[in-house]
Amino acid sequence: ENMKNESYHTSSILKWAQDAGKGTGIISTCTITDASPAATYAHSAYRKWQTDWDIKNDNHPRAINATGVKDIASQLIENSPGTEFKVILGGGWNAFLPNITHDDPTMKGGRSDGRDLIQEWKRSKENIN
Repeated sequence: ENMKNESYHTSSILKWAQDAGKGTGIISTCTITDASPAATYAHSAYRKWQTDWDIKNDNHPRAINATGVKDIASQLIENSPGTEFKVILGGGWNAFLPNITHDDPTMKGGRSDGRDLIQEWKRSKENIN
């Protein structure tokens, strides 16, 4: 339950920079939803909850109270400070695409909710000058 309570969330250096009026972003040589880069923008009880599928299919007791918890990829696209990033570069495209879609038909995304978070992020930036 604490992972849903924002009063338990910690801030990050990227949020501090945004509050100071600085442009922010994230660059990683690993997946953007990996624990190290995700620590700058996400709040998760488990480092491997990178997609909604990961949470739904976690049979560990930690997942018992995970209903309504956002996966790490969703948090990047929907929550501050990720919503204010000017650049996001790194691997892990599959965490952002539905498990039925991909540029290469031999590969699929990792989301079971059918959401295309890349397109959602692009749409959220359309009206920004």
